[in-house]
Amino acid sequence: MGWAERAWHPTTGCSPISEGCRNCVARGCMNGNRDLFAPGFKPTVWEKELYDPLFEQEGRLVLVSSLGDLFHRDIPEEFIRRVLKVMQEANQHDYFLLTKRPSRMKEILKRFEDWPLPYVSIGTSAENQKWLDIRASHLVDIPVGRDAVRYLSCEPMLGPISIARYNHKIGWVIYGAERASKPRPAKESWFEQLRVECRSYGIPTHGHRSENVGDLQYPHEDQQRLAHQAVSLTRVVAHRQRRRKRLR
Repeated sequence: MGWAERAWHPTTGCSPISEGCRNCVARGCMNGNRDLFAPGFKPTVWEKELYDPLFEQEGRLVLVSSLGDLFHRDIPEEFIRRVLKVMQEANQHDYFLLTKRPSRMKEILKRFEDWPLPYVSIGTSAENQKWLDIRASHLVDIPVGRDAVRYLSCEPMLGPISIARYNHKIGWVIYGAERASKPRPAKESWFEQLRVECRSYGIPTHGHRSENVGDLQYPHEDQQRLAHQAVSLTRVVAHRQRRRKRLR
């Protein structure tokens, strides 16, 4: 994810759950991360990675388990609780959890006695309206802390998506076409519709480019939302800056 400053991999691996998984970006990273994928792409916990955030003093935007799904059924709840405890202790960072299994996330966070953590944002992925409605209905039921947001990752978009039912509880939307050697087709009208809708609700967006999609273009305002600049335009970093002042 170009908008994150750091990826943290206490777990890796996943298994297909919907049509958006066909050309999984995380699975495509296996060749470049052989140490993390020694067991293949099956869900795996990594003790040696677990405490990494504790050793970085400078606060960063941290995407958690981007090479898998932390809330996969094969990741023990006890280990997920340990991940949450590390985030609780290493509170100089802002964390982003992203899952295709928000129902399990909801149940586990409900049982975590200190949830919500004020600097942990939670998101779910959805490739079309069907999966948005299934997953966002769980996401919006999960409370978030004062310096965090609920967010949606509509990537790869395989059809038009409307967030109208959930706009009052969503703080950020990421979108993009499929990134693969043979991507499934995407229409610019899908992205424009989502951008316009988010703008009408005052929800920040971040659009990912794809070199594999013909003439698909994002407007100049979204081109400026790459890497850290992207997130700095959202309320997330405004909250982060306020919190840093409190910690000084």
